[in-house]
Amino acid sequence: MAIYDSVAEQYDQERSAATYEQRLEIYRTLLDEHAPTARRVLDLGCGTGTFTRLLADRGFDVVGLDASREMLRIAVGSERPQGSAAVRYVHGDFIELPNLGQFDVALTVGEPFNYLNDEAELVHVLRNVAAVLDSPGLLIFDVLSRRSFTRMTKVPHVEEVAGVIRVIKGEAEDDATHINVRERRFSPHGDLWKLVTNVHRHTLFDSDAIRRCASQAGYAGVQLYGIRQGRLQDRFDDELHAWCIAVAWKQ
Repeated sequence: MAIYDSVAEQYDQERSAATYEQRLEIYRTLLDEHAPTARRVLDLGCGTGTFTRLLADRGFDVVGLDASREMLRIAVGSERPQGSAAVRYVHGDFIELPNLGQFDVALTVGEPFNYLNDEAELVHVLRNVAAVLDSPGLLIFDVLSRRSFTRMTKVPHVEEVAGVIRVIKGEAEDDATHINVRERRFSPHGDLWKLVTNVHRHTLFDSDAIRRCASQAGYAGVQLYGIRQGRLQDRFDDELHAWCIAVAWKQ
């Protein structure tokens, strides 16, 4: 969490509002198809609350959960005084969920489950989430694919947003299911540049692992979707799509 605490102030500046809107349309499509009457939503790993507020603006009652106090401080400070809908932010970790009440839907945006260590930990989290879902309930979560892992280890990704240059490169571990993503941030400070380096360890959960973990966690079924060029695809291919969105049902 120290990494996210350190970048909280710049986090939203480095991310496009259009990207959040695009992802919202994808999730709305899934909600309309699988949970058209859902109203109570739990946003796991909500960060600065940008997506949380978009859900609230669309009429959902939302609780945002995040383990970074600095990210939540930004989220609370970004709430509009008049507020189109109530949003409640809670400090906590989805590995051991606090008492939050019950929800129709839980979801993730931004692949936070890739930070889990292994399949056993994913099963543990999926069970915890199932406990706060009413029956029937829905969990929608996104993860990076094998294609994303392969690309990160082969070619550095360089981007400039709001004057900050980010260089991202992955290094695969020997077990082929973990990758250490090194991110270097160059930000201007007067006539000089400030360099901050962070390392994120990600775990690969391919389609077989997702289905296996959802089954072990007691979900009745799971459907996998891919995202290609910003559009939702009816099926997921580990080698074709950069992201996977999993929809799991609790009965």
